[in-house]
Amino acid sequence: MSDTATLVDLALLQPSQLYLSAERLEQILAWIKSVNPDELEPLPVKELDGHLMLTDGHHRAYAVHSLGRRQIKVIPDPDELDWEAYRICVQWCLEDGIRSVMDLKSRIVNEEDFDLLWNKRCDELHQFLEEQRCASD
Repeated sequence: MSDTATLVDLALLQPSQLYLSAERLEQILAWIKSVNPDELEPLPVKELDGHLMLTDGHHRAYAVHSLGRRQIKVIPDPDELDWEAYRICVQWCLEDGIRSVMDLKSRIVNEEDFDLLWNKRCDELHQFLEEQRCASD
């Protein structure tokens, strides 16, 4: 994948997140409706095991999908990532049948549930991985 923005089919983007916040999604939908969708910033992706994985922008991707668009601009994420954590998050998604942002439709929850179901789970994962890494040093 080149370092420039590329237009890709939303169905080809593997989520790395299990839930969406209804409140955030509503805000993003309102914002996207007020701008030219072609001018949206590209979503960051990384290649993981031959697939394009969303590293951020799950709410934006779902909002664009819900507005009937099939494609979105992506760009390689320049950030260094905790690959072990992302692999686990993607594995969680695959185990729950989430292979594209379209599969998140039944996973839109209120903000409190989003914090409990997703943010807390991620915090616990990062804490677990940190403890594992410290123990092996």
